[in-house]
This record gives sequence, structure tokens and C-alpha cells, in this order.
Amino acid sequence: DEATARTALGLLKESCSTVVDFADCVGCLLEHEGSGPGEMCRKLQACLALQKASAGDLIAGLGSTGSSIATLLERGMKHADAACRARAANVMLQAGLHSRERDASDAALSVLCRSALYDGENRPFLLSAAWDLLLVHPSSSSVTIRSSRDSSTDAEETTVLAFLLGFLRFGEEDSSE
Repeated sequence: DEATARTALGLLKESCSTVVDFADCVGCLLEHEGSGPGEMCRKLQACLALQKASAGDLIAGLGSTGSSIATLLERGMKHADAACRARAANVMLQAGLHSRERDASDAALSVLCRSALYDGENRPFLLSAAWDLLLVHPSSSSVTIRSSRDSSTDAEETTVLAFLLGFLRFGEEDSSE
């Protein structure tokens, strides 16, 4: 369960001297095959623990482990289970909050906003996460997002700030239009 996983990860973190050591210890968990909701949630929880243990952007700072984390986040954001998608979004939020590079925070903000378009179950969390990220990185308010999944279509573009303000203005009922 989640409490046991938190305790185990906390003990593992205490026994490691650096974030990279911690990443190496849980790397096998992150790379382990399996995509069921329970296993994916455990992987994403380990990823979140890694992000919280690091001082900066986790994905950019951990080399080869970073690529497996990026793959894990991508699979988590596309997972059929809403809890898995929410956990992946939380890891994305934490990475954006801790990022010192504007490109990383812009990318995290864009992913959170685009996910809010298509993930109705997690929409309130995704929108509040985007607002939180925007409060920490206000210069990202001008990031452009597309309203279509297909980049080849002629989709409408808007800024992150306009997108978020649109949800405040029209509410969730009218957002599907």
C-alpha cells in the first residue's frame, strides 16, 4: 500500500548519500516491466520520491535514469487508470516546480494544460497544478498550447494564461466546446 511504499522509499533515501545513489537503488523499479495500475502507481510513487529528493529537475539531472523516467512519465500520462495519470501529472508538476530552466517549466506547463483538455477525471487537479506551476514560473504564461491532439491539423492555439483564464471564466461545463 501507499504508506508502506512511502516508508520503504524513505528508508532507502536515508541510506543513500546522493540523489544519484538513490536513483540507482530504485532504477530497477522504474525500469521493471509491467503496466498494471498498481505497478504503474508504485513506479510513479518511486519517481515522485526521486524528484522530491533531488534539488533540481530530475529528468535533466540523472543521465540514463532520466530517459527511463521520461518513458515512465509518458506511459503514466497515457495510462487508462485515472489514478496513474494523476500520479504522473504530480511528478510532472514537481519536476516543473523544481526546474531552473525555462524550457523544462514551459514543457511541464504545456503538458499539464493539454492533459486537462482530454482528461476530464483529473481536470481539477491538472488545472490547479498548472496554476501552481504558473505561480512559480510566471514567465511561462505566454507558452502556446494547441487545442488538437494531431499536430498536422489546423488547430486553434492559445497561451497558457488565456487557457487557464478560460476555465475560470466559463467553468468546466462549457470547456468541452
